[in-house]
Amino acid sequence: MVVQSLSGIILSRFEDLIKDHMIVTLFLTMLIGAGGNAGNQATVSLIQKMAKGKLSAKREWEIMVKEGTLGLLLGALLSTVAFLRVIVTGGDFASSVAIGLTSFLIVLISVVVGAALPIIFVRVGVDAAHAGPCIQVVMDIVGVSLTCVICSAVFRVL
Repeated sequence: MVVQSLSGIILSRFEDLIKDHMIVTLFLTMLIGAGGNAGNQATVSLIQKMAKGKLSAKREWEIMVKEGTLGLLLGALLSTVAFLRVIVTGGDFASSVAIGLTSFLIVLISVVVGAALPIIFVRVGVDAAHAGPCIQVVMDIVGVSLTCVICSAVFRVL
């Protein structure tokens, strides 16, 4: 809970963004949830491969490239859905771009980090099963940070 309270600290630093663009808060849980879910799926996939003996040090890069590709594809799909969802619910173009771009980056990063965590944990002697809860907390913080930074940048430009 202490680590997750960082999300509140981050949000307080972007008080003006939230005040001026309430739409960010309306989609924040969708963005954070997408990151946590995508990252957790990648984590579970890697842990299953480890449990079945299908993950060797030699195959780690191959699997990371595959997961990165899946992250790109999933990010593209979900960002398109997020963009359209903002438009359909009455959001403007800038808000749609901000939410769509944020969705893409959160999903991409969460899949890559979610795949990497079990590998990293094993290398440092930590049970890979701890990567599941860890990815959720990491992506909560990263997701809130990305949302605030990307939305601020997009609203400044558009």
